[in-house]
Amino acid sequence: MAPRPSLRLVYLVAPAMLLLIAISVISTTMTNTPATMQRSTADCTRGATDTRINQCLVARIHAVRTALTSALEREGVTLGTGSRPTSMVARAESDFERYVRTQCLAQANPYRGGSIVPIIFGRCEVALLSQRLMYVRHVSALVPPY
Repeated sequence: MAPRPSLRLVYLVAPAMLLLIAISVISTTMTNTPATMQRSTADCTRGATDTRINQCLVARIHAVRTALTSALEREGVTLGTGSRPTSMVARAESDFERYVRTQCLAQANPYRGGSIVPIIFGRCEVALLSQRLMYVRHVSALVPPY
């Protein structure tokens, strides 16, 4: 039996959507983050030492990654039950993770060798992961369940 036209459309449109997601994430910088995300990483910088700041950022990264994993699982379910939508979500997330690492390394590079590097990298990672989380939640809310 041939796939329904709407499912065929999903298979054709989904790769383009993933590309648009990647482009929108890449075009967003830390200066464009919502005030709530800036505040969440700013709270970490109130610590007296680099160690306390780093510990706070690690906790924030863990919390955002946990929420993002849950949102991505919901997104995979929303897109359908087959292996293709799930693998597309996983591939997009893998590409995004590479982007986060590259972008945050680039932001920290001018301070290479300094004690501020982990803080710059951590703030960058929290901001980008938070943006991705908000976007995945937004898209999942717009797409009707399979």
